[in-house]
Amino acid sequence: MEEAKGVVKHVLLAKFKEGTAQDQIDQLIKDYANLVNLIEPMKSFQWGKNVSIENLHQGFTHIFESTFESTEGVAEYVAHPAHVEYANLFLANLEKVLVIDYKPTTKVSNNQNDTTDRLQTLSSLYNCRISCKALEFIFTITSSFKAADVCVPKPTESLIFKSCSASSKPPMASS
Repeated sequence: MEEAKGVVKHVLLAKFKEGTAQDQIDQLIKDYANLVNLIEPMKSFQWGKNVSIENLHQGFTHIFESTFESTEGVAEYVAHPAHVEYANLFLANLEKVLVIDYKPTTKVSNNQNDTTDRLQTLSSLYNCRISCKALEFIFTITSSFKAADVCVPKPTESLIFKSCSASSKPPMASS
């Protein structure tokens, strides 16, 4: 799969020190979220708490994700005085921390409401561009299909959209 051009996700996993008050954690999160207003290369921020049932979190309780347009943007963020000041305060309250920066690959989804995303994924896998109007048209004709009804062909084959009741209708082909 091909990496996205430019976009970089900055992911931080955190375990707060035992005894850190919840109101202090809430303020640290609020201050982290405010960095998006202070540091231009930081394009978005979201966070959440661990809800996994697999018990593989290794003690990490919170996840923070920021989006940047490039690795240079991440470097500018890391060196920015507002980040440096915040990071010193934030890290002092953590028992464990793990940071990973990555360039997202093509999104693959099995969500019925994600038909457009699946078609864009197929488009990118085949190194071609599909216009928004074409995607809207394809979405319209395939919106009643289940996720499993969209077949991913080999690069030399055309896209096949099986009908929901394959026994009553022949499949439609599109390229």
